[in-house]
Amino acid sequence: MKDDLGDRMKKLELHWGVNHTIPNSNHLYVRVDGNNFSKWTRNVGLTFASKAMQKAMRDATKFTIDKFGFDVGYTQSDETSFGSFVSANPMTQHNFGGRISKLTSLVASYYTAVFMEACSMYGIDTNLADFPIFDARVVGFSHDSNFQEMFYWRYLDCKRNALNGFARTKYSAKQLHK
Repeated sequence: MKDDLGDRMKKLELHWGVNHTIPNSNHLYVRVDGNNFSKWTRNVGLTFASKAMQKAMRDATKFTIDKFGFDVGYTQSDETSFGSFVSANPMTQHNFGGRISKLTSLVASYYTAVFMEACSMYGIDTNLADFPIFDARVVGFSHDSNFQEMFYWRYLDCKRNALNGFARTKYSAKQLHK
């Protein structure tokens, strides 16, 4: 049966990037980032440095690596970066054929779900109306150096955040912004 409406809608989805893909010849990078995470941590009385929060982020990262077959995961603050290296086997494909829309939605939603489960396991209140959610972005890299630089950039951000966090324990906002 012909579905003219369905065909037209699928063309619109294609036009708006729903089926853009990361080629298998590219390294795959996905970063999940907490949305309004600082507000949520204040509401539950935690900081990013708390042991329970660190364990929940670590567990969410591990489960997501296992679920999606990523080669590496790097967690800092309210975000985690995942990477899949180009395989030596030309038959190996990225999850969901590298479709960006699938990867962004499914990795972010899965990470949110396993993070909330881990929070519950470590005694963090998950019965709040305003619970944390994660968004995601996906990038493909054809050059090893760019792929490595993405992780290095996140490391530098982590370092900057750590220094700023430490400085806030010693100095007022006014003193820091002279």
